[in-house]
Amino acid sequence: GEHEPLLGRPEDVVIGEDQSLAYNLIQGTAPLAQVGGLVLICMVWASVLTHKMIVFDGHPMLNSLGVLFVIEAILVLQPTGLFNMMQKKIAAYVHASLTALAVASFASALVIVIWNKQHFHIPHFESVHSKFGAATYGLIAAQALVGFTQLFIPKIYGSEENAKKMYKYHRFFGYAIILPMLLVTVILATGTYYGAHVLHLKTWAAVLAVIAIVAGIYPGVKVSKMRGDRGADAAEAADATEEVAA
Repeated sequence: GEHEPLLGRPEDVVIGEDQSLAYNLIQGTAPLAQVGGLVLICMVWASVLTHKMIVFDGHPMLNSLGVLFVIEAILVLQPTGLFNMMQKKIAAYVHASLTALAVASFASALVIVIWNKQHFHIPHFESVHSKFGAATYGLIAAQALVGFTQLFIPKIYGSEENAKKMYKYHRFFGYAIILPMLLVTVILATGTYYGAHVLHLKTWAAVLAVIAIVAGIYPGVKVSKMRGDRGADAAEAADATEEVAA
């Protein structure tokens, strides 16, 4: 049904009216994603802080922080039983805020790597990691811009109802394209000269962290909202009508 996650039972990721929104972050398989994100943060930051720091160290630190913000932004919207419009609206605003923090982290990391290459006259896009990273940065920026306009400036899509009907595309690109590319970029970072020989990052550790993130996020995906079933579209339209009436 519409409220059924990809794996498990519908009640595995449900929030009640009397529960805090923060509870969304630890429901169902979400703790696995939290562990994966924290392992990634600890692995990168510990490696950076245990050697003589340079400006470029901000790149992996900010990127790992951005990944954690992305995880939180996804998880806060996954629980299915948001019973009233206020809960849904607050969850959407928190999602937008966390996404903004992720974009700020990634943008800062991008500025650092560009400055470093320009300062030391290092060619751009030498590694697979850099190519994946550039593409991922661009997709994240586009996704964030579309999501922001859908939530805060829906009139550019014709109406709020039209904007909400397009949410399924936002979800699909996030789950099917952007998040996988982001996680692959993280793993590829361990194979760069800086990641392998300066920070001594272990590919196997990054892979385990990514597996935990995937295992924590994807079971909570609501399939009907990904493929735009009529029931899900009707629910989105009803939400829009109810909100306008309120």
